[in-house]
Amino acid sequence: MTEEEKKEQAETQAAEGEEQTAATPAGVIARAADAGKRAAAKVVDVTKAAVSAVVGSTIPADRPSITPDQMYQIGRRFAEKVFTDPNIAPKLLASRMIIGFKYYDEHWGEVEPEVTIDCSGEEVKLYTGPCGLAPVVTMRMHGDTAHRFWKQRVNLMAAITKGEISAKGPIPKVMKLLPIIKPSYVYYKETLEELGFTELLNYPAEKDTGEAVPKEETKPE
Repeated sequence: MTEEEKKEQAETQAAEGEEQTAATPAGVIARAADAGKRAAAKVVDVTKAAVSAVVGSTIPADRPSITPDQMYQIGRRFAEKVFTDPNIAPKLLASRMIIGFKYYDEHWGEVEPEVTIDCSGEEVKLYTGPCGLAPVVTMRMHGDTAHRFWKQRVNLMAAITKGEISAKGPIPKVMKLLPIIKPSYVYYKETLEELGFTELLNYPAEKDTGEAVPKEETKPE
């Protein structure tokens, strides 16, 4: 038998071996699992794209635009004010929660800034970008939705219900924090003013009231 014939025989035997393995119960299960993973990944991608498309269609095209780095800049300055407020920080720490936020914007492409608020320690900490913490609650929203929330133009529960904010975790626990962070709305405006984001500060215009923002429903402890 020539070397070429030996090579062809080896390849044939290898192919037959793969077919036999694939035909076994273990092989069938492995192929099914792999197909399931690929299908699940596609569903996640399609769902995320669909939500982004629906929410994006409601976002004004002429809104002020900022970069992810500028968003982090605003977030850090804002957090300094909120987390050092003696009327806010102790109550946040009492929740012992870790909350993660993810933001998207068609101007950012595939980039999604991440912010994690850790209330599980002795002081409230803010992490920008991916970190090793496991949030109890995770929320994903358009950057414009986040801005409008802090401008008191978005009702959290209504936004979750309408799909403008996707949330995972015990949302009732987050709702209980809303009365605690009420003073933060003023801090957000102060932050934009101090950092020179005048256009963002004035958006949306005061006359642009849109839908009335209903009072958030919270239950006593």
